[in-house]
Amino acid sequence: MGAPAKILGTCFVAGIVYGALETGAVRFDEGITFHNPLDEEPSCVDVGSLSDTDKAGQMLIVLVEAGEAQRLTELADHHIGNFALLGSLRDANVVAGRPSGDTAFYGATIKAAKSRIEAVTGQPAGVALDEEGGRVQRSRGLDGAVDLPSAREQGSHVHTEDIQELYYNHSAWLAETLGITISLAPVIDVGDGLQLGDRTYGLDAATVERNARAAIEGMKLAGVAPTGKHMPGGLGELDVDMHDESAVTLDLGVLEQTEIPVARALADELPFAMISHQRIPGLTNGPASQSEAAYIYIRDTIGFQGSIMTDDMAMGGSFTEATPDQQTAALAAFDAGADMIMMNGVDAAVVVKEELERRLATQEPALVERIDASVERSLQAKGVVTCPV
Repeated sequence: MGAPAKILGTCFVAGIVYGALETGAVRFDEGITFHNPLDEEPSCVDVGSLSDTDKAGQMLIVLVEAGEAQRLTELADHHIGNFALLGSLRDANVVAGRPSGDTAFYGATIKAAKSRIEAVTGQPAGVALDEEGGRVQRSRGLDGAVDLPSAREQGSHVHTEDIQELYYNHSAWLAETLGITISLAPVIDVGDGLQLGDRTYGLDAATVERNARAAIEGMKLAGVAPTGKHMPGGLGELDVDMHDESAVTLDLGVLEQTEIPVARALADELPFAMISHQRIPGLTNGPASQSEAAYIYIRDTIGFQGSIMTDDMAMGGSFTEATPDQQTAALAAFDAGADMIMMNGVDAAVVVKEELERRLATQEPALVERIDASVERSLQAKGVVTCPV
């Protein structure tokens, strides 16, 4: 579609590129205004000075069903710093008797919850949606939303520069209209297995890296933090749905030749990465989300230094004999090294948060240091400048 947009006066802050755009042949939607962090003198947040309640709350991201969006108001009461809506917003509108494309209800509800969390915690709320495209796009069908093609369709039929523009325009709309700050996209797995299918950008690492990078750049230009999923890899060829049961990937040695090169190539571009519950022969003895070896591999071998977020801990693939429910699975993920734990429902999240607070209250130095490091990574991924230790 002609020459790409030129980025002027960019600044890289905590994994997000902010910049002005000079558009030539490429047109980006006009009329959307954003807060420009370059206009302010940065001040730093001392993570160590945060309360135990706020530290524990920053370690959680809570999934709330779109049809129960009114429960978002409860999150601030518990100092929980991050949330995502689950399910189709359009379908929830229909069930509630609102016009199917109504954005006003969700814009008002999400922004009110976001403001309340920020007022209570003093930190920016992480407000997320699954916005991959195709069958995984929570905003699909809302008035003004871009109907994103599936990643596979993008990889096959959309020029790379146009993928960047597509995600810029859509992410700008998400931020302005709904208050979204994090997109749970893109998928960086490689393959055509039944678990992901057309959610992957292609069947080879080069295609996936090229197109996922374009999507990442578009999101970041709009001020929305992307999430690379699923590290360390292995979901691309899975034929088992981990929402229902556990799944074993190809051996680590094979993945290092197929999927993991994409994660390595994009590691420095991503503020967030999502780890799922795949079992990887040669690396984990159980779900990756509960495996210390998997987190160490993501940090030391892949080279990702941002915030590692788990997949939904209520998925069947996360359960083991030792962790038969999402609360125990979530605490096992914490013990393994997760920075942000994805809980399904407010009530389950509160149980885990209270346990994290109880542990923090012991003031055990290694535990406090470990939690402070996770909170720091997650705040930085959300654009916060943290004070040097």
